[in-house]
This record gives sequence, C-alpha cells and structure tokens, in this order.
Amino acid sequence: EADIIVCGAGHAGTATARRAAELGAKVIVVEMQPEDTFSALGNDIGHLNSSWQLDRVGIPEYSVVDFMNEYQICGAGRVEPTLLSDFANRSGEAFDWFIDNFTEEEKAQIVPLNWPVPDGYDYKKGMFHSYVGTANFGEGVSLKDALIRSQDIAKEAGVEFLYETTGVKLVHNDDNTEVTGIICQQGDKYVEIDAKAVVLCCGDIGSNSEMYNAICAENYWLGEFTDCKAMSGRDGSGIAMAMRMGAKVEIGTGGDMGSHAAFPMSPLEACETIWLNKYGKRFCNEGLGGPLMSGCTPARQPGDILYSIWDADWKPMLLNQIAGHLALKYWDDDTINKIDGYMQAAEQAGKDGSDESGKYIYCADTIEELAGLLGVPADELQKTIDRYNELCDKGTDVDFGKKSAYMHKIVTAPFWGIRKHIRVSSIDSGVNTNAN
Repeated sequence: EADIIVCGAGHAGTATARRAAELGAKVIVVEMQPEDTFSALGNDIGHLNSSWQLDRVGIPEYSVVDFMNEYQICGAGRVEPTLLSDFANRSGEAFDWFIDNFTEEEKAQIVPLNWPVPDGYDYKKGMFHSYVGTANFGEGVSLKDALIRSQDIAKEAGVEFLYETTGVKLVHNDDNTEVTGIICQQGDKYVEIDAKAVVLCCGDIGSNSEMYNAICAENYWLGEFTDCKAMSGRDGSGIAMAMRMGAKVEIGTGGDMGSHAAFPMSPLEACETIWLNKYGKRFCNEGLGGPLMSGCTPARQPGDILYSIWDADWKPMLLNQIAGHLALKYWDDDTINKIDGYMQAAEQAGKDGSDESGKYIYCADTIEELAGLLGVPADELQKTIDRYNELCDKGTDVDFGKKSAYMHKIVTAPFWGIRKHIRVSSIDSGVNTNAN
C-alpha cells in the first residue's frame, strides 16, 4: 500500500515521486528496467524563465502571455490550456528545483543552446519567437546522471523504488469509476499495490509500430506504415493500461514530435532557404515558425522530393534563422567555419557533389548547371528563382506570406543546392488528459 504509486522512473516519474515525498506522501515507484542498466531519453530541458536562465546566463525574460498564445497557434488551439499555463508559469521553477543539488561549477557547465545570439539578432520571427536558452546537459553532469541523482534524493525522502517491476493492469473499484491501484509483474510472480492515486509516467509509443500507426493517423497516411523499431522511445504499455480503463487517446492525429512534417534542413540547418518540389516550383512559406511547422507542407508534396537552393551570400541568412529544435544550436565562429568547409568541399567536388556534411551538396556557377546536377527542370527552376528575387525586391511575399526579413535573393554565384527524399518519422503520443 502507498498514498501514491508512480509507474515509470524517468524524468516525469522521478520528479512526481520526489516532490510528493517532499510534501509528506508515501510513494512507491515501479520501473521495468533494472537499476544497474537504467537508461533515460533526452539530453535537453526546454523551459521558461528559470533563475539559471535569467540570473546566471543572462537570457532575457520571456512573456508567458506571448508564449501561451503562440503555443496554441502551433497546436491549432488543441493544447490543454491549464497544462500550458502550468508549463509557461512554472517550468523555470521546476528546472531550478531539478538542479538545486548541483554545485556552482556543475551549474556553470550546463550549456544554454543558441546563446549568445549574434549582434542584432531578431528574436521575433513574424508571429513566432526564438526561445533561446534551452538547457543542454552535454557537458559536465549528464541528464541521465542528473536524473539518477534526483532518484537518490527521492529515496532519501522515503520513496521506495521497485526496479524490474512492470505495471500490467490498473486496479479499480466495483463500478469502474476510480483507479485504486496497480498489478505489477516481477519475474514469474505478480504483486498488487493499492493506493489513493496512480500516476502513469511510462513514456510514449515511439517503439511500438502498431500502436503508433493506429494512433498517429495523419502520419500513417503521409508515410504509410511506419516501422518504429529503430526509433528511440517506449512501448506504450502505460498508455494501453489507461485505455483499457476507458481513457481516450489524444484526439485527431495524435500528438507527436514533428512526424507530420518533412525535415527540409540543409547544412545551414533550418535556414529559410527557397524550397522547391519535384517540378522546380516553390510551394510554401519556408519561414513559418521553424521546420516542425513549415515542414508540414513539404510532407504533402508529390514524389517525396524536396530541393533547397541558396547562393554565395549565405552567412547573413544562417545567422538570422529561427532558434529551436532542428535549427542551428550555436552561432560561433567554429560552427560558421565548419559550414563554410562544407560549401568549399561541394565547390571542389564538381558534378559529383559532396556529402561531407552528411547531406549531398551540389555547387554550380549558374542556375542552369545547378538544375542539371539536382535533376530539376532548368527552365522551371529559373522561372521560380526569378519570381522569388522579384518578391525580395518588392519586400512582400504575396505568393506565400514569408516575412521580408527572411527572404534572401539568389543572385550571386556560386549557387548551392540539395535534393532530399522527404522523411516522415515517428515519435510520441499519449492519452488525452486534463489539467489534473
């Protein structure tokens, strides 16, 4: 018996158990992994307005009002508002609590992504912001080590962790209106734990192909059946337990980390270059809120092919891109020089192109020559670029709505381009929740 049972000892489960114990609850955590080989997912923590960001690093304070409204725009009004409010107003507090046990030296080793920003950097990209300052645990204490440290603090507060214990069925009262515990498997035996509340922190469906394709309908239709075996993620067993009790999965496509979008990134990362479909035609606003949003349209283009083209004057564009997931993480000289090296390698490689960046880049002195290397119709490509340059001169993208600050003419040789097969991948979804 316990006051609270937490199923899953990852970031959400450990934080829940530790805080509940600090407030006086008797807590038991069940975790299917062995303690000695425990693993966690992720290496960054996105949050707003922690003292680590504001006082130590010097990130400017963000407006929680702007953030909440922008987040709802990104989610098409489907984000649970009270959960969003909790995140906007308290994620900074939660982050400071999570690293409270760090020494001053360890706190200094946490890396703020996209910071410092280039001189004159514009945080506002149309109606979207660049929320720089995500905490990266790549140096010093790893995020896994920080999590295990948090588990140790929870144990000191009285939390009991049962490893190699897998939750298999929720226990309920006679009329099936209230969860009263959980049945778990330990080797060849079963144990029932009763409690006032059960918190499911079992992770996503990112490694369960059948469940993913059933729940993330939009992504299924974009990419047909997706095999998730190679993806990092969890097996969805906690979500399935909730569904058997009557919980509903998220409505519509299912919440996921960008699977509905192609990732149209060049070696310039999420730069707002011109994007073309297999016919050499431009088809969208390439700068709409970062690649997870602007990438929705490329995922719907014919032939699963995307072209991205830029010219010799690429550095101002590189340093003005929106900050965020799948975008450039650092704007320092080393990063710029590395990207410059990719361009030079492509220029020297000739018609064969260069994959030094991990993506094949082609370089040519004329648009016609570049079209031949990429395999796109030369006359259509030239017509598209002429129109784009005309819109750049006008300062208004009446075709697709791209902000003039993120439009860069394609006029100065040499010209670079990539040809990408569009990939629709799989990560994340869960049950539909309310604020409690």
